[in-house]
Amino acid sequence: MDKPKLVYQELVESTFLRALEGRLDAATCERLREAGLDLEKPLQPAYTLETWNRCMAIAAEALFERVDGSAYFELGRLFAGSYNRGFMGKAMFRFAGQVGIKRALNRPRTFERMSNFTQARIRDLGPNGLEVDLSGGESPAEFTQGSLQSSLEAMGARAVAVLIVDRRREGTTFHLTWDERRRHE
Repeated sequence: MDKPKLVYQELVESTFLRALEGRLDAATCERLREAGLDLEKPLQPAYTLETWNRCMAIAAEALFERVDGSAYFELGRLFAGSYNRGFMGKAMFRFAGQVGIKRALNRPRTFERMSNFTQARIRDLGPNGLEVDLSGGESPAEFTQGSLQSSLEAMGARAVAVLIVDRRREGTTFHLTWDERRRHE
């Protein structure tokens, strides 16, 4: 029997408790509770991928009045803004400032730490580009796209492009390109 696909508390906390804090009304919180995420109680260590996806759709509908790629992209940007202000995000930015954006991102663990199922393959696309292939799950690719876009911008990149170049049932390939600001700019 396959092990259940789980997203870890860190992802749920950064999204629902920090990024969406004060943005969800009581009716939405009740819908989330019915879907398996009770924001009034301590978070579980992990949630099933199915619960995560249901809760993401509920949040997208509540905040953007639609459940589509652009809503998930904006949720991803909100998540990244929250995550990037937390302990791990700050550590990633310090590391990127020391070694450069590309070296900071060119590590599969950077992309695999939020779940027990994501597998990352990274391929070089030149001085300021990476191909990131994430497989193993069935979450909205636009959420990841938005979080990558926001994170690159927060690391000091400009002219950021995060393109979805291949979408599969259990994975997505992204091309990331950017111009890196020089430290003295």
